[in-house]
Amino acid sequence: MKKIAKGTFIPLAILASIVLISPVQSDASPTGLSNFTHCLKESRKSLGSTSVQEISRICREQFPKKRPKDRDLPPDVLNKLDADGGPAYGTFSGSLFNGNADYTITQVTLHLTPIQPEIPLITNEYLIDMNVAPLTKSALSVALKSDITREFSWRLINARGYRAR
Repeated sequence: MKKIAKGTFIPLAILASIVLISPVQSDASPTGLSNFTHCLKESRKSLGSTSVQEISRICREQFPKKRPKDRDLPPDVLNKLDADGGPAYGTFSGSLFNGNADYTITQVTLHLTPIQPEIPLITNEYLIDMNVAPLTKSALSVALKSDITREFSWRLINARGYRAR
């Protein structure tokens, strides 16, 4: 018979204990708890020997943080974004460094203009969804509309996000 490692069922036992000790409320989660704070308080009362980190993790799974609503960010925030990259094989790819200490970037608008003289001057804008926390770097990639253009000039013209701190 195969032995089960000690501590394998701790998360399940904690969740079961939370369900059993919590009163049922019609506007609450399936466990009867109404919010993250309530979950922490009730769990700490009944599960004293369980680590705070484990209780927090289980409660956070039940009550995930709500992300603030994103919005168009001011020019000074856009100016602190450092993007590098370029088009190749039908894709624009590169990276984006968010030099802002207080904003998470959720979307950028990439403006591409053909620079080949034989191609008509038709610009395209691409919205690129992303999640770039303050002072971090992330990949930047989008499939380009298919045409014969091989060279572009490009720039970021807008950023959306929210204040992270």
